[in-house]
Amino acid sequence: MPTRVSPTEATVRGNQEMLTIISARPTTNDVPFIVDIQEQETANEPLLKAIDEIYRPLLKLMKLFGVYFGDARLKRLTHISGHSGKHIFIHRTYCVLLVCCYWFNFIMAFTAIFFHVDIYLFLMFSFWCLFMALNGTVCLVVLPLTGRKTRFEKFLDRVPALVRNVNLEKVKEKSRKGLILSCLLLIITPAIILAALILLKLNVGASVPWNTWFGFSLLSPVFLIIGVGAWLLPILFFCITSLILEELFDDLLKRMCLLNSTLNDLDAIKREYHKLCEVVELADKMLAPLLLVFISVYIPLLCFSFYNVVNLREHNSLLFLLGNLGWLLIVAVVLGLILFFGGKVNEKV
Repeated sequence: MPTRVSPTEATVRGNQEMLTIISARPTTNDVPFIVDIQEQETANEPLLKAIDEIYRPLLKLMKLFGVYFGDARLKRLTHISGHSGKHIFIHRTYCVLLVCCYWFNFIMAFTAIFFHVDIYLFLMFSFWCLFMALNGTVCLVVLPLTGRKTRFEKFLDRVPALVRNVNLEKVKEKSRKGLILSCLLLIITPAIILAALILLKLNVGASVPWNTWFGFSLLSPVFLIIGVGAWLLPILFFCITSLILEELFDDLLKRMCLLNSTLNDLDAIKREYHKLCEVVELADKMLAPLLLVFISVYIPLLCFSFYNVVNLREHNSLLFLLGNLGWLLIVAVVLGLILFFGGKVNEKV
């Protein structure tokens, strides 16, 4: 005989079953971020387009100099791969080969220190070649957009999810100016290198112990000229990313000035600020290796450049002085830009 259940017991059982069903459902707190892709693309289409227009020209240029491979049009933002695996493999091989050439140039410059009297001159060359090689290596690890969730890809995926309706026109204008200035330096610097090779006889490949083969005297200047892109373009990438972060905080500040000081408004502003801090944290993880290379290598490079200005060579002293003064000025300005843009973001946070 089935036992009878009182109405009270049935109600309790029903409530327990309902609680069990509710507790079995996945909550949104278990997942840090869930968003419908179509809604995200529609709502953030202007922002995605602006980010693409800011980064695309720079990434294409970085591809040419072997410090970036993968999608340059940022199609990973819409979860669509722009290139086949074979194309990415070929370009990855090209980039790795160029970075290996940068490292070989550093080995040549560093080895020449032990065979020449101008130790500080070859130390300056060594640090510059080291800077190129480290920049290329770090960029190939941190930046490629190939679907493997590099730090740059995580940053790009998260910015449209956390930030909405931000006008980046000023950043686009400044990035174009920076790109134009970088292109001018990419033209001027190789001209200075060729002048140093011809007039001052500063060719590492033609010095002891590398003068045993004529090819080294050709390869070293070629690697040095191509490496100018590995020297300048990661710095421009750092500055552009800092400009984007600065504009995000400026936009939040403008909205704070327009809102009323009610409790709901303050809560909304607090949530927006925490979202921007999350974006800055991702950017910090992405840029920290590059910034470490910038500071740790650039300061000794600046010191050795200053030493070479003070202590002139006996031959071609005037040309040597002018060349070192120009190089010292370029190094000081670039280091100042790095510290300036990094400091601006730090002030906003």
